[in-house]
Amino acid sequence: MVGYKIASGSPIVPMAPGYLVPVYVPNSSDDNRLEFLVNSSTLAQNLFTNGNVLVNAPVIAAGTDLLTVNVSAPVELFTFNAGAGAYAYHIDLSHTGAVAGNIFMINIQKAASANPTIDVRDGSGGSAIITINNGTAENIQCLFMYTGAAWVRLEAVINSF
Repeated sequence: MVGYKIASGSPIVPMAPGYLVPVYVPNSSDDNRLEFLVNSSTLAQNLFTNGNVLVNAPVIAAGTDLLTVNVSAPVELFTFNAGAGAYAYHIDLSHTGAVAGNIFMINIQKAASANPTIDVRDGSGGSAIITINNGTAENIQCLFMYTGAAWVRLEAVINSF
């Protein structure tokens, strides 16, 4: 897999394999939209098959995982099982070392149970960007970007992989 970047006044140039990079394409309205050269579901599939995803141990109880740019894998898979009862699990996206445009892709496999409440939060202990709590078995792909001040959700696709 190859990511791409656009330098001012330059053509699209390839980056090193293994990078997941959104592309900012200036346009006449300059609405700061990110353009993705490849469908992100396709990117996720390519990352899974090429072994570039950190597969975390299955979650069955309360806890917190702190993801930090250049320390944690940029693509992570979490599997949430029912557990013995209701529990809350937080995935915190750290501001430490993050610069505008950094990306995390989080893939969640959730059992058919309302026991887990899953929060992806902006910063350590910060406000929830997305919360998942329902009794449905789902595969959810979430893409988050750092704006320079906060992590924001770019997409959340249910049953995407």
